[in-house]
Amino acid sequence: MLQILGQYPKSHNRFLLRSFHTNFNRFLDSANDQIVTIDTHYEDKRYRAASYLLKTVDNPKNVHGLLIDNNTNSCLDTILSSIDNNGISRSDIDYLIATHIHLDHAGCTSQLVKNLPNATVLVHPRGAKHLIDPTKLIRSASQVYGGMENFEKLYGKIEKIPKERVRSINDGETIDFGGRKLKFMHTRGHAKHHMVIHDSFSNAVFAGDSFGVRYPDLCPQKPDNMVLFPSTTPIDFEPELAIKALKDINGLFPKRIYLTHYGIIDDVQTATQNLIEGINSHWEILKDGKKTGLKGDKLYNWVKLKLNHWMVQFTRKQLGDNNKIDWSQLDLDIDLNSQGIAFCVEYK
Repeated sequence: MLQILGQYPKSHNRFLLRSFHTNFNRFLDSANDQIVTIDTHYEDKRYRAASYLLKTVDNPKNVHGLLIDNNTNSCLDTILSSIDNNGISRSDIDYLIATHIHLDHAGCTSQLVKNLPNATVLVHPRGAKHLIDPTKLIRSASQVYGGMENFEKLYGKIEKIPKERVRSINDGETIDFGGRKLKFMHTRGHAKHHMVIHDSFSNAVFAGDSFGVRYPDLCPQKPDNMVLFPSTTPIDFEPELAIKALKDINGLFPKRIYLTHYGIIDDVQTATQNLIEGINSHWEILKDGKKTGLKGDKLYNWVKLKLNHWMVQFTRKQLGDNNKIDWSQLDLDIDLNSQGIAFCVEYK
């Protein structure tokens, strides 16, 4: 999800997090694969954004780690505590991997670099320069959120990262990591600077936003629901390439998918079908939007109405009419996806 570059009104709808009594371990437990799901409590809510801690598996007496995605500065203490609680020295975190540089995936990178002295940041070549010098990133975001003060309340201080701590990763590149072979694949559709990671040990793909969004708290009875939908936030939504990314990920034959938003997908085939349906539906709204001649707020409102209708129909098809649905879980994504589609209609 994109947290900068807004062209259209932002939704201010917020809700109080409600707890449900469900054994969630089946959905998050990856102990056998030595993968830890860290709930970053994005927006002060649970199960919205994850950071994944992967441990080396070749030498149990000398365990190192890496992190995939890291959300925002507000979760710094949470991530560091998880590293400590898993018995890994902070000096033994070798890599900080950002699937892409949107601030809900890479916003804590500069602060983690300060606290993890031997960690190298791995990022798509298009994103590296913006982590080394985030001036443009900060300027755009501060304009969207009403000035630097508001921006820092949301995301904290985004600082420069020393160039020598950042490494650009090419498409198809592999890295050996303590009994794991990590393969990186560039995946456009959501962002031009996006990549996914295949881990050979677990046969899993860490998909960032290339495999959509799913919120466990959408339906308390079904935290592992299959209400997966694409993230089409501004400005890089490319439906053809988003579908290609899904096919490329499936070509790796993964056993499971780790979503940043949120958790583990075991039924990869069903998830892929749902996502292709969602991408095509967003694409149809985009094409219909070009026929309207609308612009600005009127276009945004038209897109949002269409997208909200689709989301309700799609969600009910997946969950049925008898389950309790917390529709407020979808507010932010409907807003952002509407912005992204409207941007494409007006400017592409």
